[in-house]
Amino acid sequence: MRSYEFRKNIISTVSYNVDKYSKLKNITLEELAKSVGISLKSLENFISSSGKSGMSLINIYKISIVLGVTMDDLVEEKEPF
Repeated sequence: MRSYEFRKNIISTVSYNVDKYSKLKNITLEELAKSVGISLKSLENFISSSGKSGMSLINIYKISIVLGVTMDDLVEEKEPF
């Protein structure tokens, strides 16, 4: 059987990148939340908790569309911005 290595911090990487790309694209969290159809509080909690508060895959997909990035961009390892 093949062995796989799964990153344990993937959700914190996604939350970091959502914050990073929203700043780089000059999209406020309020605008992002409204465009995706989630509450601002939910999005803020997702980012501030490093993803521990959770976010559905469909909402992460919608976030990627609004930010104009791919899902791959959101799972990339952290790079300072």
